[in-house]
Amino acid sequence: MTLTAKAGALQGLQKYDESIQYVDKALVLDPTNVDALNVKAFALSNLDKNEEALPLIDRVLKLNPDNEYYLSTAAFIMYNLGKYDEAKRYYENALQINANLTDTMLEKELTVFNKLMNNNNTTKQ
Repeated sequence: MTLTAKAGALQGLQKYDESIQYVDKALVLDPTNVDALNVKAFALSNLDKNEEALPLIDRVLKLNPDNEYYLSTAAFIMYNLGKYDEAKRYYENALQINANLTDTMLEKELTVFNKLMNNNNTTKQ
């Protein structure tokens, strides 16, 4: 399992600080690793460090603007910053790429998605 994959798995367990430790190791090896930057941005946002997460997700989207998972992370961060219209646009763009995007969302992100997209279903199917 790669460092970034381990970091992502830790996020599924809501171990965001530990996740960041693994992703930071991955970024030492490759500072342009967009997956690692995305995982770190998501972890920081879950720790209410959205101002730290914002430049990371901006960098990710500059390197890969058409990835539904990165767009979804951007939406999550924008929501946590109170930028709801921008968050909704990111989710809409992500859904255009992958209509099944919600199948891969963690519970906290799915809750945000459902609030923004006017969907009352806050649990995975």
